[in-house]
Amino acid sequence: QNVAVGKDALGSNTTANNNTAVGYNALGANTTGSENVAVGYATLDADDVHTRCTAVGYNALTSNTGNENTAIGRQALKANTSGVSNVGVGVGAIEANTTGSANVVVGQNALLQGTAVSSNVAIGYDALRNHTQNNNVAIGHSAMKTSTTGGQNVCIGDAAMRDGSGFIHCTAVGAEALQDNTANQNTAVGYHAAKATTSGNNNVAVGHDAMP
Repeated sequence: QNVAVGKDALGSNTTANNNTAVGYNALGANTTGSENVAVGYATLDADDVHTRCTAVGYNALTSNTGNENTAIGRQALKANTSGVSNVGVGVGAIEANTTGSANVVVGQNALLQGTAVSSNVAIGYDALRNHTQNNNVAIGHSAMKTSTTGGQNVCIGDAAMRDGSGFIHCTAVGAEALQDNTANQNTAVGYHAAKATTSGNNNVAVGHDAMP
């Protein structure tokens, strides 16, 4: 009940069932893991027991030992080892993550640098690119791109919260809202809202160019 196409695809298989491997060494080390799909060079080739994983693209999930991960795109989730229930779609999406779990990442280089990040949502090119912590939502091109630390933030919009770092409990909705923010518990809704705010907590800015 397995399908293998390519040199060494499913080459170590013993009792595993319901796997599909297409490409050189795809699922190459798998022995007993089941219900996996690996398409591309060296996809899902590091472990012998992971289950219910999908990897499509060169080196996608190539180091994986965790279960129920989905990686689509060149080197998506490339470094993931024991992290589970991650979704990475796009070239380099969540590429450096090793042990973090429950992330949803869609976009080239989104959440690229985090190594042990969990429970983040990053959608858009470079969204959360450099972030290393948990529980953030960033939707939009370069949303929270520069931020490396800080959690429980929500930003939606092109370059929203792009250049600050270290903040917590902030909400930004609108292009470039809270773009330079480094403070906490701030809320900005609207184009350029609180764009240049770098310090000061517990601010609310609503409207085009509010608190610029």
